[in-house]
Amino acid sequence: MSGDAELLEVTSSGCYYNVKLSLYDGDEVVVQIMTSDMKIFDVESSSNPLIRYCHLELVYISEILSSKNGYYVPPESFGELMKETKLGLNLAYGKSLNEFKIMFFVKGHEVLLACVVKSIDQIKFELIPG
Repeated sequence: MSGDAELLEVTSSGCYYNVKLSLYDGDEVVVQIMTSDMKIFDVESSSNPLIRYCHLELVYISEILSSKNGYYVPPESFGELMKETKLGLNLAYGKSLNEFKIMFFVKGHEVLLACVVKSIDQIKFELIPG
């Protein structure tokens, strides 16, 4: 549903972030995420809508990051560390595998927003018909 969306805005209130997207058919969707760790890449200041075209992606952190003693750890390779940092995956470093399960992304040509959430229950979607 979010394949041809445009990122409109990201707002926050306490530990809640609201990500507002305009969908291809004129509808809008607001995604409310409960997290204390979010990285917003520099897209909101861009007036170019092509930079803001995006889709949503949820990934299980354990499938993409290494872990040691029950915690997510950075890779040993400096190149891989820089690659993971560019994608916002560094937000999960040092967090418990048992406590933090999901990375939520808004991705376009590059990652526009990344955050770590404990479970899928901490992400709510609201469709606003256009």
